[in-house]
Order: sequence, then C-alpha cells, then structure tokens
Amino acid sequence: GSDDNTLKLWSIPSLKCVSTLNGHTGGVWCSEFDGSIVVSGSTDRSLRVWEVKNGECLHVLDGHTSTVRCVSLHGSIVVSGSRDTSIRIWSVKTGKCEHILNGHSAAVRCVKYNGEFVVSGGYDWTVKVWCPKTAECLHTLQGHSNRVYSLEFDGEHIITGSLDTIIKVIFYMLMLSMVMLFIRLGVGCKDR
Repeated sequence: GSDDNTLKLWSIPSLKCVSTLNGHTGGVWCSEFDGSIVVSGSTDRSLRVWEVKNGECLHVLDGHTSTVRCVSLHGSIVVSGSRDTSIRIWSVKTGKCEHILNGHSAAVRCVKYNGEFVVSGGYDWTVKVWCPKTAECLHTLQGHSNRVYSLEFDGEHIITGSLDTIIKVIFYMLMLSMVMLFIRLGVGCKDR
C-alpha cells in the first residue's frame, strides 16, 4: 500500500509489479494477503476486499470514522483497528460488519486474529484480548509505558512492541491457566 492511494501486487520471482489496485481515496496504510484475496485499509476510513487473480474490488467495508491502521485476515473473517479507537469484525464473503469491539481509549495500532481470539494494541498503552463471538474484552494487559505499536499472537504467546522501546512476551495460555486455577481456589472448586 502507498500514500498514492494504490495497492500494488508484486511477483516475487520476477520482482515486477503484476497489478495495481485502485479505488481508495486516501493512502493505503495496511494490508493482509491470503493467496486469493487481499484486504486493504486506508486513511479514507474504509477497507477493501480485492480478488488477486483479476484485481476486482469485491467489497468496500465502511464503518470506521477515522484511519484504518491495521488488519488481520483469518479464513473468511477480517478484523480491523482504527484511529477511531474501535475494532471491527467483518465477513469477507458478505462485506458486513459482524461486531464492533470498543474498549481502547485511544487509537488501535495493531491487531491479530487467530480464529479464536482477537488481540489488539493501542495508543492507550494497553493490549486487549477479545472474544470475537461475543465482542467481550476478556483481558486488558498493562505494562507498557507508551503506545503499543506492534504485536504477534500465535494462540499461546503474545509478543508486543512499544514506543517505550521494550518488547514483551506474554505467555497468554499459561496466564489464563493461572487465572482459572486462582478462580477455582478462590471459590473452593476441586479438580476431579
């Protein structure tokens, strides 16, 4: 993506541009590719779903009220984060917004979706873990002392990078197990 409002598809073997996708009316600041489709996010506040083989725009996803800063594509679902502080979950097949996740108090800068959880990082210095089916924030992870700019999530670990110059590795599934153990002990439940 580029500030010239286009998205270019490149051939790795030939190192040549094979297609230029036109349609956004603002800079293209994020994109995600799965082999057959590309999803792009823009300063024009929209996402676009493109078919790779012919460059056709299949859907324009409108709803954000500020720049789309990040996207994460998994199967037929794309998750977007915006400077408007919201996260949206979209169907790639229908182009419809399925859920809106609200909870960040500043721009959402990075987002990952693995099919089970959405993880987001923001300018509010937090990382949030969401259930995409219920739109519920499951956990808010604090610890950075500046904006969270990048993250990765493999289903077990969350790795975050921040303007505080610190990279954090969170063992999310271990943390979740410890929380569940604490809850069991706190209410007197016994494992069987």
